[in-house]
Amino acid sequence: MGKFYEADNGVMYAMVGNNLYTVSTGSGSGTNAAAQAINATAAGTTTLVATVPGATNSGDMAFDPTSPNDLYIVNGGTLFKVNINSPAATPVTGTTGLPSSPGVAFGPDGFLYAGTGTGLLARLNTTVGPTFGNQVGTALSYDRGD
Repeated sequence: MGKFYEADNGVMYAMVGNNLYTVSTGSGSGTNAAAQAINATAAGTTTLVATVPGATNSGDMAFDPTSPNDLYIVNGGTLFKVNINSPAATPVTGTTGLPSSPGVAFGPDGFLYAGTGTGLLARLNTTVGPTFGNQVGTALSYDRGD
């Protein structure tokens, strides 16, 4: 099963294999695995947003709070940027070969943080790439305060 993320606008996003979908859980019917996983008895409808090269359900995702149409997905050691209004997933410069990350989250400083799975925290400038910081835990969480 893939990752799920609910955006501020209430839309659910789901990674199934290497496909990113939006999922409407309120009405309609669908046969896609993402819709079935959300509610097996009353599946919603799904729409393909983008295909992420090499993704295998394991990556985490986070929306950029300063650019709410930009969704960042880390998978297979690469950080991808998906503008939800276009069907392309683009690798972020300098992030190919990152350690596998179990989680990503934007911090209040505007940087994207990624756990490396090895006890390190990578601080990612989404335009130029990573900087590795001190050893921390392997999971991330950030409360936007809303």
